[in-house]
Amino acid sequence: MCKKINMDSPRCSKRRKCSTTHMAEIIRVMNCMPCLEFHHDDLNGDNMTVLARELTTNTMVRELDLSYNDICSTDLEILFPALETNTTLERLDLSINFIGRGADSLMISLRKNTTLHTLNLTNNLISGYGLSCLLRLTNQCPTFKRLYLGYNMINDLFDINDISKDIANNTTLTSLYIPSAKLGDREINIICNGLKLNTTLKYLDFSHNPFSYSGIESFAEVLVVNKTITSLDIQKANKNIMIPYIPLFTDILRENLTLQYFLPFEYLRRGLLNRYIKRNRVRYLCLRSLFLWCVSRITTLWHVNELPKGSYAKLRTLPAYLKCHFSSFVI
Repeated sequence: MCKKINMDSPRCSKRRKCSTTHMAEIIRVMNCMPCLEFHHDDLNGDNMTVLARELTTNTMVRELDLSYNDICSTDLEILFPALETNTTLERLDLSINFIGRGADSLMISLRKNTTLHTLNLTNNLISGYGLSCLLRLTNQCPTFKRLYLGYNMINDLFDINDISKDIANNTTLTSLYIPSAKLGDREINIICNGLKLNTTLKYLDFSHNPFSYSGIESFAEVLVVNKTITSLDIQKANKNIMIPYIPLFTDILRENLTLQYFLPFEYLRRGLLNRYIKRNRVRYLCLRSLFLWCVSRITTLWHVNELPKGSYAKLRTLPAYLKCHFSSFVI
């Protein structure tokens, strides 16, 4: 676990307006610290220029946290050249700023980056148009894996067909987190149409969005078709809305064995999984006993020379055959 420098610590006066000289002194630490956090540092204008210049040639920093800095799209443009040439940065946190439509320009600059795999744009005034651009551009970044877009206003999806198509054709993202983003039934249905055809997304979070029964049914249809999702969170503040769907998801979870984490039905998934293991444990013990008996019987006949002539060639392959079929039932 890498050490972090948190610029909100008592050593660095909290919520200060840091000068360019002070920024240069802090940036020098980047040559020996892999993780940096700049919170409430007023990173704009000259300060952002200093950060971008140092980040261009830096080969140490892997995680950079620029949240709570009132960064707008104009300030972010200063950072673009550094993001294109940096070869070590893996995680970038820009949450709780004012990036807005600057997110699509950010992704354009990241197309040349070969190391970044996680981007946090939580609470950045990103709209449905921004989501459409981000999904399209992440497909052009081969190393990009995780995208956080929670607490944005994604309730005005731009060009419905394109968003479904972008999700379906995306082959880079493995994690997509959009909690509390004002996603209604219409938006969830659009996203689910793309998820039915997607083959790379494994971790999804759509919790605390205002979708109702239609949206829940859309997720149920996804779980029937999609066998790559391993984690799904669709819990809502009002958990009672999910109660009528317990029988529906019970039948789905019996067939979908790839899902490893499912809220708010995690208790249901674990119960079904325990039943499955117990059922297969009995089958496992029966085959184990059969296998051991066959091996011991063949060994006994071999030692007392009671094997019929010509049967050795057939019997010598029997243990391997039984072992092959036996191992497929091991839990």
